[in-house]
Amino acid sequence: MIQVNSGLSDNNTGKLDTQISFITTTYADRYTWRVTTPDGTELGVNSGQGELVTFLLETQLEAVAANNGNYIISVDLADERKTGGDTTDPGMFIKATETYEFKIDSPTDERIPVYTPFVSTITDIKGTDISLSTSWNELKTKLSSQIEVDNLSATNQFKNVNITYNINDKRDLNTFLHFGDDKVLLTTNVKTDKETFIDSPYSAIFKLYKPLPDDIEEKDNVYIVREILPQITEIVELKPYDQEEEDVLVLRVPDSTQVDSPVSKRSTEFKSYEDLLTTDARLQKEIEDKYLTKKSTNLNIDFSNYENFINFSSAEKRLKNFKYKVELLEAYTAESASLVNISNSQRDLTIVDNKIRNVKTNLDGYENYLYSTKSSYVTSSIGEFSNASWPKAGSGSYEFPYAPITSSHAEFTDWYGSISSKTGQLYSASLYDLNNENRLVTLLPTHVKEDIQNNQFFDFMDMIGQQFDEIWSYTKAMADVTDRQNDLSEGFSKDLIFNLAKSLGWTQQDGKDLLDLSRLGFGQKLSGTTYSLYTSGSLSSPPEADVSKEITKRLIASMPYLLKAKGTIGALKGVLNCYGIPSSILRVREYGGLQKANHKAQFEIARKFTRALRFTGTQYIETSWDDDDNSERKPDTVEFRFRAVSGSDQLLVQKIQIGL
Repeated sequence: MIQVNSGLSDNNTGKLDTQISFITTTYADRYTWRVTTPDGTELGVNSGQGELVTFLLETQLEAVAANNGNYIISVDLADERKTGGDTTDPGMFIKATETYEFKIDSPTDERIPVYTPFVSTITDIKGTDISLSTSWNELKTKLSSQIEVDNLSATNQFKNVNITYNINDKRDLNTFLHFGDDKVLLTTNVKTDKETFIDSPYSAIFKLYKPLPDDIEEKDNVYIVREILPQITEIVELKPYDQEEEDVLVLRVPDSTQVDSPVSKRSTEFKSYEDLLTTDARLQKEIEDKYLTKKSTNLNIDFSNYENFINFSSAEKRLKNFKYKVELLEAYTAESASLVNISNSQRDLTIVDNKIRNVKTNLDGYENYLYSTKSSYVTSSIGEFSNASWPKAGSGSYEFPYAPITSSHAEFTDWYGSISSKTGQLYSASLYDLNNENRLVTLLPTHVKEDIQNNQFFDFMDMIGQQFDEIWSYTKAMADVTDRQNDLSEGFSKDLIFNLAKSLGWTQQDGKDLLDLSRLGFGQKLSGTTYSLYTSGSLSSPPEADVSKEITKRLIASMPYLLKAKGTIGALKGVLNCYGIPSSILRVREYGGLQKANHKAQFEIARKFTRALRFTGTQYIETSWDDDDNSERKPDTVEFRFRAVSGSDQLLVQKIQIGL
């Protein structure tokens, strides 16, 4: 009789990752153990053991729900039996089979594994040993931040292996079929045929440029040839150049060895993946999500008005979809918080964090507007603008970015509203759908729209409509190329600035493309052991990438004037203004006109500034920083020029907070 030795609870329940042991009290000369799974598959667990068997199921089964259920452990009991007169080779016969039923209930992992291919170049072959350009461990190091579970190692047997090599270039049209008597036919492609002849070297199927002539029959002899051009030999006669006396003035080569080159060397040091991501946990995630996630172009759409981006889909359903995603983020955040103080929960925390990042990185343009943009109701002479964005918490800075308040908050409930009460954003969205004649669901036949069993079909049509809305938005944005406003959030997209400049015949280099990703994309720079805002302005200062794009956008907007005034003081000052440099910072001398012999070159000096303040000792200027009477806002910036007496650290501007 089979008895439990260890590994099962009182109700005969075990786990896949727990070692289980059984023992039989019946004596036999040989014991053959096996386990039957819930789907009827038999697993051999004998391994040469006797009346006591010990096994671990996770070595043969995966931790999925299908492998939880009732199992049967069986043992065949066999004794020796001597056959005939042969006493040296006794036979065996099974005298009994004992069974015992138990249950497996293990935590399951329903994630679908996503494998990355291992591709490498063969560098050397010696016998049965192949040398590769990239090792298995080097690939794992590069993908360390993306690997959650490592199921393979370099010692595993790789069954799905393909070796590819280039035999012939399809675009190299110099391979012919030669049938003799100058019958040569050009081939355009070739494919290996392993069905006609199953043994190597198999056969080949050639595709011809022209049809095969009728006089060529099956089993005719043919040669596969390549066209090789004959060697060309040309005799070139070199004649020395005879210097002639010419009545010209030859300029001396400038001595550039004593002049510092204004062109800096554009190169960076080699950095590892960890160096690029920085040591800050938040920056690491944001850099990966911004630069390693494929996103669509930001078209500068005003999402506060449904007419700007919804034409074929449903505004109501898109708003409800975003509410569902926010509730999903709230659930994931609560789950993550509950795992913080639990030991050995790092793997679960990583899984939950990846779910949160996956939801955020897959938000579309309208959902990003609802998630990260703060709006308010405004009415003025230029129009009425509703509060179309989800209520926010935070100040909008990098340290405290805007974030949606919880879906249970009273402020959100008032903003969201309901259709039945005819209040809130949900009612506005449903009213827009009702009046939108281009919505795909509206264009369906009446008998289809009135059938309540077609609700899932209506959802599908709205999904198709949203895809058409994306195409429609890009089609409308083609006209924005001519809307050359200086503001990055208006006019043509900031993602198209350098491409648009190139299309106009002007190759513009991004002067900040060699900065660290933390500073380029988020305005953060390492200061000591922590990262802080790089600029000295307000917390809402744009990152370095946007600064460079804004300058380029100003240049594109000013291009008609710059081309028209090319070579003049006005063009030079226009370029300086685009970079935010005061035109008075340089003294421009303009040369021109016909010069007579012994006449001094004519030039002009304009806007010569000589007035300045000189500070000595502890002198300083103190001024108020009051709100403007009309806008009730304080000035955003203050601009001044200075010349330091020495290169030491000096205090230039100081804000004294009084009454705060």
